[in-house]
Amino acid sequence: MTTFKPLQNKKITVIGAARSGLGAALFLKTKGNQVFVSDFGKPSDLDEARSILEANGIGLETGGHSERVYQADCLVISPGVKSNAPVVHEALNRHIPVISEIEAGYQFFPHPIIAITGTNGKTTTTALTGHLLTVAGHRPLVAGNIGIAFTSTWEQWESVKKGVIEVSSFQLDHIADFSPATSMILNITPDHADRYQTFNHYARSKFRITENQGPGQLFIYNADNDVIAPYLNEVQAQKWPFSVKKPLHFGCWLEGNRIMMQTNGKAIDLIGTQELLIPGIHNVANAMAASLAAAREGVSPGVIAEGLRTFKGVHHRIEFIRTWNGLSFYNDSKATNTDSVKVALESFPGNIILLAGGQDPGNDYNDLLPLVKERVKTIIAIGESAEKVTRSFTGTVPVIQGGMDLERSLNEAVRVSKPGDVVLLSPACKSFDMFKNYEHRGDVFRQLVLDLK
Repeated sequence: MTTFKPLQNKKITVIGAARSGLGAALFLKTKGNQVFVSDFGKPSDLDEARSILEANGIGLETGGHSERVYQADCLVISPGVKSNAPVVHEALNRHIPVISEIEAGYQFFPHPIIAITGTNGKTTTTALTGHLLTVAGHRPLVAGNIGIAFTSTWEQWESVKKGVIEVSSFQLDHIADFSPATSMILNITPDHADRYQTFNHYARSKFRITENQGPGQLFIYNADNDVIAPYLNEVQAQKWPFSVKKPLHFGCWLEGNRIMMQTNGKAIDLIGTQELLIPGIHNVANAMAASLAAAREGVSPGVIAEGLRTFKGVHHRIEFIRTWNGLSFYNDSKATNTDSVKVALESFPGNIILLAGGQDPGNDYNDLLPLVKERVKTIIAIGESAEKVTRSFTGTVPVIQGGMDLERSLNEAVRVSKPGDVVLLSPACKSFDMFKNYEHRGDVFRQLVLDLK
């Protein structure tokens, strides 16, 4: 791919006017570019974006992509735009470079980047890595797929020392020169069957995070994930592993319930897993990955341990909301695939009332059946996939139809629960059938829980 470095004084079309697209358009405008934004969405859904763009001298078209899109030196696409979208194909056929918003920001970001990807755990690990560096006084920027568009943070760049960036496979699909100082793959499990022809295509997309790295850079990876192993020989960066299942001689591993780390010739006992405030063995793995990234930045073991003990987790990822009438309520709205739901269910010993469903990404629920049978008392099926959820779990546990009304679904969950139960929103599906995004879904659920009287 041919890109323009720097992207200055060019004609640039941004595809998508949501969070990432809006951030990219406004940022690229500050670099002297002629920016135009095109979004396939309804005009009425983009009134706010139009006002912001027009106030900054940026044109916006909605409802489709016109010929004006291709009157550009480069296309910058939002993560929500599929790589096989006609607008992307047409641009490439015309030999117009297509890059992601992450790539556009990378070309200007003046500091080293720690880039984090994986099917699950990205947001928690990104936030935790940022927390460890903050405790150490390193002034990191935390952005990306975590919910803050990388390019929208440009005004902070001169005041920080490094970037901790969560990146999705969609963002990696259209990188060109993106080369983080430290890259990380937490895990790779089946996901996004609606975006990738095969699972191998999806795994390859994840590994693009390290394709431009060299021997002076670092790749942190999960030694327990069998999908990762076959690709390791292709990685040119230094490799630091972590494992929650087996002892290692280097990297991070468990000895009993102690998190051990060795990066410079001496094994260090960091903390006990019971000292973490975030529940579940998956979060032990996330803590290991973040600890290795912090160690690479020169953070001492004592400061890493302090940061691990004080990290409270992130919104929408097994987020504790409140205890009410003996029930514990958790918001796991970011669980948009079955593997994330598995992680959530494994975080509790049982007595779970599970709210699941939404915009189906092509889920096969068979792998969840044993765990659901073991730990879930009742499922409340929500969203446009409620019928599929009902068919998939009927006969394993009781299923109640909540449909397109989250408030009614929550009330059903409360009705069938008993003191000591856990009411868990962990949808396994995207949110766009009923909400703007998973954050909106989680925020609505949290408020409904807080309003219970």
